[in-house]
Amino acid sequence: MRTTFITINAIAASLLMMAALPVSATLMLSPSTADFDGTDVPLSSPSNCEPDCVESVFSTSDLTLLYKAEVGKSDSGTFASSYNATWNSSDPEAGTISFLGGSNPYIMCGECYLAVKDGNHSPYYYFFDISGWDGMESLALSGFWPSRGAISHAAIWGVEGEHEVPEPATLALLGIGLIGFAALRSRRQPRSGKAS
Repeated sequence: MRTTFITINAIAASLLMMAALPVSATLMLSPSTADFDGTDVPLSSPSNCEPDCVESVFSTSDLTLLYKAEVGKSDSGTFASSYNATWNSSDPEAGTISFLGGSNPYIMCGECYLAVKDGNHSPYYYFFDISGWDGMESLALSGFWPSRGAISHAAIWGVEGEHEVPEPATLALLGIGLIGFAALRSRRQPRSGKAS
């Protein structure tokens, strides 16, 4: 019986240690990994065509702006306070969109698309289907219009799925529950002792 208690404690301790680890996965995105670019959309000018062009290339509708990072401006969208974009310069060809963590809600992609726009150079856009993105891993953008342009903004459009507690917190709750279960079980076990 004591072995069971020790095993449950070891599992719970392992889960708690895993919960303390930072989420550090990164989804790498570049023009060569885009699903579509601006040549796939009939654009007569480099003006902003979102969400219509995103819905057009992915044959979908009713998309909501979940997050938009414009170079040199404040972030916008439903999850503007949950993410942060850092750019490699004031005229960037690369940048990273990161989840801020903590108790911030994150994007649960039932259906999610990323539009990266320049606006001055052809193609004006690159489009990515990021529906498999977990909402917590970083989006690393690189190689966009090098030496001839720059990213003006990156926007995540989608249909929101269900929101959950971030994974590390879920694991911590599971670990605490297992510790409580083990403590309860050890109290109910009869102790073997000397016979009178």
